[in-house]
Parts: sequence; structure tokens; C-alpha cells
Amino acid sequence: MNVLTILGLCGTVVSIVAGALAIRKHFSPERKAEILSPTNQGENGGRYVAVSVSVPRRRRRIVYWIAVQPDDCRADGKWYPQIRPLTFDRNGSGSPSKIRLGREGWGGTMDVGKTFTVGLFEVTKCAQRIFSEYADRADPLAVPVGSKLVHAIEVRRVRS
Repeated sequence: MNVLTILGLCGTVVSIVAGALAIRKHFSPERKAEILSPTNQGENGGRYVAVSVSVPRRRRRIVYWIAVQPDDCRADGKWYPQIRPLTFDRNGSGSPSKIRLGREGWGGTMDVGKTFTVGLFEVTKCAQRIFSEYADRADPLAVPVGSKLVHAIEVRRVRS
């Protein structure tokens, strides 16, 4: 066989493989990590809201957290990490028990009408400790190095 024949065969094989991959991607597009509920621009009556997420392809050595940012904390870039990292079933669905939208008691009445950004974060094991510490204290944090916001929705707190 001469060199041109070998190059022609290699080019044909590469074209077939590339075509097969393109067809596979067309019929099975990659799903991204996202917050499924509540819906974006939704309203919630009360302080707690149930959130469900989908992360079909979780990354190794990454944990996923929900954090909430009140509209009056946006300028500071502060987020309130929620309780604990997410856990998932085999399909990549996760539902934390409860997410807090603002304060309770008298301070909570001032949160009625506020908009809260609910964010889904990828967090490295190193940044995981920081998220946990701030969640335990219910303190806001600036997103640490090793963390990345992958999806967010807006929820408005209304009177229950």
C-alpha cells in the first residue's frame, strides 16, 4: 500500500467516528446542572422553600451546595450557604430538606417582598470546609476560591 491509500483510509475512519459522535450528541445532548424547582421568578410564602436540583454528571472531588443571596447583599457578593452539601440519587436528582429565604421572627417581616437569588455551587473539597463553617453559623460568605456558581434562579418572598 502506498502512503496516499493509508492516509485516505485514516481520513475515512476519522470522518466516520466524528460523524457517529455528532449523531450521538444530537440525540443525547449533555444536560447541565440546574435548579428545577422552584421556577425562576417564582414566589414563596414564608421563610422556607423546597428546592430540587439536577446534576446529571457530577464532577469528581466536587460537592454541590445551595446558597442564597438576598437582593440587599448583591453589592457585597455575600451568599448564605444552606445547612449541608447536597446528596444525589443515581439519576443526579437532589433535594435538600429546606432552604431559608431570609430571617425568622420580626426580622423576617422585613424580608417580605425581597428577592432572593438561589444558587447551585460546585465546591472543591478545600472550599467545602469554608462552606460548612459558614452554614453552621448561618453567616454570609464571599464565594471562596474553589467554588463556582453553575446555576441560579430568583425567588421573591411573599407573605404567607
